[in-house]
Amino acid sequence: MKNTLVQLSILLCTLSAWAQNSTYRGDEFYATVQSLRDLDFGFAYKYGFNNSTYLRFDLLNASYSKRKLENFSMIDPNGTLLNVSEQVQSNYDLGIGIEKRKDFNEHMQFLYGVSAIAGRSGQTTEAITADDKVLTEIINTTWRYGAGLNLGILVRIVENLHLGAELIPKYMISTEKTEYIASAVISNQVQKAKQQDFYLSMNDVRFSLVYRFKR
Repeated sequence: MKNTLVQLSILLCTLSAWAQNSTYRGDEFYATVQSLRDLDFGFAYKYGFNNSTYLRFDLLNASYSKRKLENFSMIDPNGTLLNVSEQVQSNYDLGIGIEKRKDFNEHMQFLYGVSAIAGRSGQTTEAITADDKVLTEIINTTWRYGAGLNLGILVRIVENLHLGAELIPKYMISTEKTEYIASAVISNQVQKAKQQDFYLSMNDVRFSLVYRFKR
């Protein structure tokens, strides 16, 4: 009797595992892009609990741009007019969240979820006074955290390869520090600010090439 129960338990576990593996579609690895103008890319991994619930890890969302600027001016904290010549921007974000799926047909899924997000942005601006005598480097550093939604679709191309598109509105709290480092002064100016913002723009539309695999 004891052996029969053990054998029955093993059989049930085997059937359960087989059933789960036969319906489980797999985990997903994402290579993403948000802008074709700048170097703006990312990677994400989604862990499937089942076919409708995924744990998402935004491993890296990054962007980088470097621009020469002409006919662009700004005012420093002392009221001095500065002519901007060059601006370099970089951005890094990480996130973790939960996601739900709903099948539209055998080739398309709708997805929606919520994520916790944290990130850092840096911007360095080179400027010079109107008389071309004092060069100023303006360094802006922003740390931010908050929450975001993701709404999108996933379309199957072939068996394990998909295309994805997601809209990612988010609410962020940020702490910002701006330093003005001038070449002809002893002390530098530092400004700090804290703000809350809701972001929703075309820059928050993310396109992905998705590879699906089973663990």
